[in-house]
Amino acid sequence: MPVGRMSWRHALLGDVVACVLWEITRHALVWYYATLAQIQTVYGSFAAAIAVLLSVEVAAIFPFLGAQVRGAPSGE
Repeated sequence: MPVGRMSWRHALLGDVVACVLWEITRHALVWYYATLAQIQTVYGSFAAAIAVLLSVEVAAIFPFLGAQVRGAPSGE
């Protein structure tokens, strides 16, 4: 958590960046799994679990990127 006060503009910018990256990745993963992936052939019945875990791993970084875009609190 930031020590100082965060401006709404910086917080909103970071949140918007995280949401946009999340949506782009979601659409890219759906397209990839629907058209190119051979995940069912390789993993068989475990394909859904593997796909979910890979998607979560990729998407887990976006809150951190959004926080990085926000930057330091305005008091620093």
